[in-house]
Order: sequence, then C-alpha cells, then structure tokens
Amino acid sequence: MKKILFPLMAFAIIVGCNEKSATEDRVPILLNSGVAELTKAPVENGTSATVRIEGWETNAGVPDFTATSTWQSSAAVKVQDNPAAITLVPTQYYHASSDYDTYIMGWYPVVEAANGVLTFKGDATEDIMVSNTVFGDKDDQIDEALTFTHLTSQLRFLVKKDGTADEGLTIKSIVLNGASAPLTVTIPDGLVESVQEFENGLNVPDIKESEILADVAQAGGAVLISPVDNNTDITLDITIGLPEGGEYVYEDVAFTTLDGKLAAGTAYDITMTFKQKEIVLTANIVPWNESEGSVDIF
Repeated sequence: MKKILFPLMAFAIIVGCNEKSATEDRVPILLNSGVAELTKAPVENGTSATVRIEGWETNAGVPDFTATSTWQSSAAVKVQDNPAAITLVPTQYYHASSDYDTYIMGWYPVVEAANGVLTFKGDATEDIMVSNTVFGDKDDQIDEALTFTHLTSQLRFLVKKDGTADEGLTIKSIVLNGASAPLTVTIPDGLVESVQEFENGLNVPDIKESEILADVAQAGGAVLISPVDNNTDITLDITIGLPEGGEYVYEDVAFTTLDGKLAAGTAYDITMTFKQKEIVLTANIVPWNESEGSVDIF
C-alpha cells in the first residue's frame, strides 16, 4: 500500500539581480525559489520554511569558508512546484567592484556557521539540507540554481491489525536500534562530519498510547536519521499493551524496504500489521522519493 508522506525533495533557489540599482551602483541580489517538497520534522506542502543563505565576497578566487561570511540572511521558502520570488532578510547586494565575486550557499534549518562547521541538534527531528555553491559579480550575475539536498532519511510508522489479532491491543512505544542522526556538517561540501549515536535506542517521538485498529494509523512523529546502505542495520523494539493488562515487547524486529537501504532524501512509510502472535512489517518510500517497507507481527 502506497501512502503519501509529507512530500520531500530537493529544492532550488535561482540567484539573479536588477540591471540597475536603486542606490548608487549597488546591485541587489534577488532570489527565486522552486521548492517541490521540503521538511523540517516535517513542513507540509503549501507551508513555508526559513532557510539560511550566506555570502562570501572575494577578489582572490574561492573564499575561505571557515572564515565568517561577508553577509548572512534568511528567506522564507514556500513548499510548491513552481519557482517564486523570495526575499532575503536583510536585502544583500553584489560588491560595488566587479573585481569581487560573491559566493553564495545556504542550509536548513537555520544555525550559525562556526569555522566552516554547522552544528545541529542531533535528535533525529531535523530535515537537514545543504545547498551547492554559486558565485558571480555585479557584471556577471549568478544564474545558476542553488539546489538544496536532504542529508537524512525519513521514517514514519503506521500501525494496523488484521482479523486474527485480539481486540484491545495498544501501541505504546517504538524504539530504533542502530540509528544515528547528523550532528555536524561541513561547508561548502555539505559532508556529515559527526553523528549522534543513540546507545539506548532512538524513541519515535509523540506516540500516544492508542488502540491498534483495522484501519491504518500513524504512530508518533517522523524521525530523520543518518542514511544506511543496508536497512537491516536498523531494527525495532515495539512495545504493545495487552487487552488483559500489562505489555509485551517485540525485540529487534527487522523490516525490509524495496531498495534495501535507508537512503538520503527518501521518506519511508513503515507499516506494522499486527496478527495473532506476529507482527508483519511493510515499508513504503514516499516522496521525497518513493518506496516501502513492512513487517507482520504475530
């Protein structure tokens, strides 16, 4: 079964400028954005997210990205299919001399860069994205798109039961074993420098104990974790409440995905079907990119 999760993909920002400046020879940097899909834990289609965009001015080739940027701005980017104008806050300008290039890149969520490193929460709630770098000057203005790419894989958990399962089962918690989340990322290359490990497992957030019904329902919020090449590196501990009272824990439950991995920029719907004495898991990748995974639970 294919479910549409919060659609998520890369997005582009196109940098241009006016032919004439409003003040002296200052040429403002104007931005258009085309955001097909974007999230931070997660931002839904049709809403906006705020990205960080910074510029480094140089007359000596590629700048030192470990140094503080010349300017820092933010921009509200709407999740939509077609490019639309966005506003840098505050407005930025190309250098008055065409001998100076302005190098521009961005990232999401908004954090401060320090010595060329971005530090995030590392709690698996952030849709971390970093763009490529573009550059130009007031006479040779930038027309290349800034493309932001996701560094995490997103998982959402869905539960249901079939006709053989007892009435009154409840979902209490889901814990991921073997997962990590990006903690620090270097710029301008957008490489993950360090990750946050979860020694006691990563709890799926916001699970409210509720009965498992025949109709599929989401259990808790999405998690955004470091990609893995083999999805079997991640297992689940699933705690259910029993009709007669007490609870039962299914430990180290494996699930499968269509692509056999948990890929960056891909959102997976993991469907857990509870049967008599068994869990059946299925997984679906939903845009960002699409796939699926599953497990049956008996």
